[in-house]
Amino acid sequence: MLIASVAVDYVPNARPGFNSFQLLLLCAGLATTLCALYLRREEARKTLFRRARKNLLASVLITAASLAALELALTLMGAPTHYPAEIPAVEYEPAPWWTCDAAGCHYVAGLINEICEVVESPVWSCLVNAQGFHDVQDFVASEDLSSRFRILTMGDSFTFGLSADEGKSYVDAIEARVPESVVWNTGISGIGTKQALASFQVFAPIMKPDIAIYGFYVNDFDDNLLPIDGYFVGVDEAGRPIGIRNHRVDQWGNLVKLDQSTAVYFHERVLYPPSNEVARLIGTTRLGSLVLNAIETLGHSTGIALNARHEKRVAITRQALASLRDEAAAIDATLLILLIPSKEDLTKGPGLRHRTAIELFEALSIAYIDPYSALEVAADYAPGEDVHWNTAGHQKIGELLSDCLIAVQASEDLSDCGAVILP
Repeated sequence: MLIASVAVDYVPNARPGFNSFQLLLLCAGLATTLCALYLRREEARKTLFRRARKNLLASVLITAASLAALELALTLMGAPTHYPAEIPAVEYEPAPWWTCDAAGCHYVAGLINEICEVVESPVWSCLVNAQGFHDVQDFVASEDLSSRFRILTMGDSFTFGLSADEGKSYVDAIEARVPESVVWNTGISGIGTKQALASFQVFAPIMKPDIAIYGFYVNDFDDNLLPIDGYFVGVDEAGRPIGIRNHRVDQWGNLVKLDQSTAVYFHERVLYPPSNEVARLIGTTRLGSLVLNAIETLGHSTGIALNARHEKRVAITRQALASLRDEAAAIDATLLILLIPSKEDLTKGPGLRHRTAIELFEALSIAYIDPYSALEVAADYAPGEDVHWNTAGHQKIGELLSDCLIAVQASEDLSDCGAVILP
């Protein structure tokens, strides 16, 4: 135990320094050693078992008193609890300009101007069509729709066009360079593959796209852990819009549904929620918090928790991508994925999620474009903490996709697009 408590510092991802988990290991080791030395004698073992049977009630009372004393001692020492005994009540009225239905989560036409009156937003970003998506045209079958080249785009804030100048997103660039086509943009900020699938299932039967382009960003793995109907948008006490998930994911990647006050509490503090009510109750005590902290430290330092979350992300994302692939094939639409690298991928090399995404696309035989080598952080991404492409980045990707679409439109063969990787 002594060796293990010291070795914790040398486990990958561990933070050096003596912590509560190491103290617990050390104390457990000393106690185990003393007990083992005492119980080596046969007479000692017989005496212990005989007294234990005879004084079971006393043992329980002594144990309870000891635990209570430890709890009191930790309280006097000012040890914090893992979870609060009471969570402040909050009441957010769901914003009328946001809704979730069969097409996923989106804005409500005619009401989005309410948020634009509160937040300084570009006028174009407040523009939505009758279906609640960021597009100047409604998603309805026009008379000439069947005779034109049809493109359905799906994705998150990148596809929505965040951080690009007015009319300069990569979807706008496609529309400008392939003017004879019809492009419907179902991109919505903060969503993942399951939202893209829902939007496809609703609008693809109407549009019957020749090609469906899904902008996959690496945080889609996280978004896919959450249900698309578990996201509400409200207004805080200062009148600012706030988006909160009704669900959160615990340290091990398990989905946990929370009431509104609890959801807000853990959202604001960026904390993992308790896995269940028992864990929450244990975490409201200081002794129980010591145990939970030890478990979390062990899960973090050994990478067990990270691996568990990653495996769940991959499994759910794989299922959603496979469904999207099959839905596209069912209506003879070509599915193409645009893999969106993060800033960190470009500065440090393709990360785990970027590599995992490519593995999934290839395992599921889904065509994709990886513009990793064509992008530069300084030139193509917004400055500071903004993770999105700037106008230059959007235009670069729009040109890349447009050239691809023009080639596909001419030959009806995706292999004629040089940027496409066909598994």
